[in-house]
This record gives sequence, C-alpha cells and structure tokens, in this order.
Amino acid sequence: MKRIFILILTSLMLLVACSTTAKTTPESTKLFSEEKQQSKKLFKGNGVTIAVTAPQSREVEQKDAWIPQYMQDSLTGNFARYSKMTVLDRSNESLIKAEQELSESGFYTDENAAQIGQMTNASLVVVGSVQIVGGMYEMNFRVNDVNTNEIKSSANNRYSKTDIESGKAVNELTEKLLEGLGIEFSESEKAYLSKVYKTEDSSVQNLAKGMAAEKANDYITALVSYNQVDGTSKKEAESNIHSLFYGSFDAANIQNRIAFYQKQIEKWNLIFFQLGKYMNNNAVFFVYDFSSVKDNIDMERKKVLFTVSPGIKLFLNQIAMQVYIEVIKAWKEIVLDDGNSVWTKSVNTDCNYSYSTFVDLGLFNGDGDLIAKKAVSVGTGYYVYNSDYGKFYNDRIIVKSQKKYYDEKRYEPIEFYNVNFDDIVGNLTVKIIDDKIKIKMYERANLNADYEEIYKEPARIFSATEWNSFIENQMTKQNARAF
Repeated sequence: MKRIFILILTSLMLLVACSTTAKTTPESTKLFSEEKQQSKKLFKGNGVTIAVTAPQSREVEQKDAWIPQYMQDSLTGNFARYSKMTVLDRSNESLIKAEQELSESGFYTDENAAQIGQMTNASLVVVGSVQIVGGMYEMNFRVNDVNTNEIKSSANNRYSKTDIESGKAVNELTEKLLEGLGIEFSESEKAYLSKVYKTEDSSVQNLAKGMAAEKANDYITALVSYNQVDGTSKKEAESNIHSLFYGSFDAANIQNRIAFYQKQIEKWNLIFFQLGKYMNNNAVFFVYDFSSVKDNIDMERKKVLFTVSPGIKLFLNQIAMQVYIEVIKAWKEIVLDDGNSVWTKSVNTDCNYSYSTFVDLGLFNGDGDLIAKKAVSVGTGYYVYNSDYGKFYNDRIIVKSQKKYYDEKRYEPIEFYNVNFDDIVGNLTVKIIDDKIKIKMYERANLNADYEEIYKEPARIFSATEWNSFIENQMTKQNARAF
C-alpha cells in the first residue's frame, strides 16, 4: 500500500510540473529555445584565425585621425562577438610588428596581406582604407586568404561623419564582411547588429580619440577622451593615462636619463599650457532664470523698481574640473618624488584660475522698446595649486557633482531702477542684450608668452529650462555607464 501511494504521489507531481511548465512558458522563450538549437548548426568559422589591421587613411584631417583605430577595434570586437574565429586584436605583438614593418608605404597590397598572415600565423587578414571623397568618408575593406591571396570577402560604401560616430557604418561593414566569409547570423544576432550599443561604442571611440590625440601631443584632449572610456576598454585607458603622465626610462644610462628629463620638461610645459587653454574654453557654465519679476512702485516719482529673480549665475563644469584636478594630482606626485627634482623646477606651471562674467541685460516693453538696462558681473574661481610657492591645497583637491557645483553658486538677482510709468506698455520681458556674455580670463598666446587679459564667452549658456534638460541627460549617461 505504501509503495502504491508513493507511485501515485510521484505521478501527480510530474503531472503538476508538466502542467505548470506548459502554462508559464511564454512563446518568446519557446522561439528563443528553437533559435538556440538552430544557432548551434550555423557556420561560425571555428578553427579560423583572422588578423584585423588598422585601415590606412588618405585626406583624413588630424581631428579625425581616431577613425582608423576605431574601425579596427570595432571590427575586431564584432568579429569576436558574431563568429567563432580566433581574432587577433590591436594588442597582439605579432600584428603590431607586422603593421609597423609593412604599413609605412601607404595602402596594404595583396602581398602585404600575405606577409601579415605569415607573420601572425593568421589564415585570413582584414585590410582596408578610409579616405575623404566629396566630403564623405569612403570605406573599403577586404578579407584576404593568406595562402592564395584570394579576396574572400569585401565591403565598401561612403558614409557621413554622423554615420561613423553613430556606429552605423561599422555595423553595416561587419555584416557584409562576415556574410562574405559565409558566417551565418541568427535572428537575434541580426537584430542586435542592426542597433548600436551606444555606451560600448562611445568607449571604443573615446579610446581611439584619446590615443590619436596623445600621438599628436594634444595631451589634454587625450585625457578628456580617456576619462570618458568605460567597460572593457577602461583598463587600457587608465594605463594610457598613467603612461601619459609618468613615462619610463633606463635609469642606469645617463644619456637616457638626460633625454627623459628633457622630454618630461617639454611635455609638462605643453600640458600646463594646454590645460590653461582647455579650462578657459570649458571650465564655466552660465545659467539665467528670468521667471519672476516683482515691482516696487514709487507713486511720488512715477518710477518703478523691477526685481528679476532668480537672476544669473556662473559656476564650474564638473568634467573640466575632473581633468584639471587629475593633472594637478599627477603633478603633485611627480613633484613630491625627490628623484624628479632635477627637472620639475624647469617646468612653467600656472594653474590657478578665476573668472568674472560681464553681461548687459535689458528690460523690454510690449512694443519691443528697451526701457531699462543693467550691467551685471558675477564670478567664480578655484585655487588648487600655488605655482609661486609650489604649495598644494589638499582640502580643495576633490571633484564635486555637477549638481553641487551648481547649487554652491547663488543666483545674482537683477534690479532695474527708475523705470518711467509711461514706458511700461504690455508684457515686460528681460533679455540678454546682443546675446553676448563676456568672461574675463587670462591666457598665454604661446608657450613662451606672458599671460594677457582676454574676454571669451562661457563654455555653455543655458536658460533654466535648458539647464534642467542638460543635467537630466548627463545623469542618464552616468547611470548608463554605471551598469
């Protein structure tokens, strides 16, 4: 009897389990399961080794010098993602050596492709080119069989700069090249490839932009780009930042030491010069809010005092401050290392900045007439390192959130005095006259020049509504990077 009861109970449990599964399995899960089974049968290039070289460039300006590496890294990542081939990436030592030896003459020939394959033990080699044609970027890529020099797959098209930056170009070229090799895609892979994973794509771009800028000795642009890299590329970006600041040399050889010291002096002079330019162009934001206008009527004099609030404010840009403080922290470590004293005193450092903005505001009546004018000045500044005394202010070496930089600076309300009764017609509005806001700052024209007083517009000018939208978008980007 006990055995019969156990058998009945087991049967009931199996029936319940089967019934539950049938009721709760959605159709999408079923389709996914079927696709997973099918994908096992798809040809994915197992056992094939492929080397992806950086495309050669023609007529490409320095500001776009990052595109070849971005294309190389993106194709490498996509080939690894959508196939089972062994993909040799940019850091592969044999590929680095082959590119250095064979790419100096310009575009790769079929013979070059075969040599690259022999030097890297790859059976397939991807070579390509990027050149400007009629304002568009012409992309030409091919995959060569090393043993036969046969072109196994090719893809070419012309793209706008937007198509490249959005990731559309590289995804289209990936699909064509892989399909030409007979690599088959599942439906979910096709859907994924038709879209762009923006966070990852942005990091690949910023890494390439940083390395191109560093190669051109544009150190601050490189640092800005490296600081925007996340995900799998972040470790390489951090390594690049470290080598950018510190470098290495053979201490046992006096000639090497002298050459290193001279190079560090030249590099850090340029870093501080570029930092000044960068901060003057990016360090401050300007926000205005003219949403509230209050009046104070003087019946005896037939005049009105109008107070506009919140008003205007000038405050620091978090990204610019992050770059600034990162430079200062690195310099502090270098200066405090006694081994660097032989060269650090020769560097021209000056990195204390203050900004004062001058803006003319006007009160206009319903007829569009200017009935009152007000010149307003607000300022902001920061003081981390005193170059005259070589002193660091550690308590100030922090990066605050953009919200905190915004909240710490109060609005400056605007007052328009002695507005005549007769001029008050229709709805009154407050405007920035001529849409020009000038900020007083100090800048060197070149490395050897003295600082001069100059006037520039702030990095960005926002209305209160525009600012709220901007900061919300910034928070969305930060959250996307966090996950």
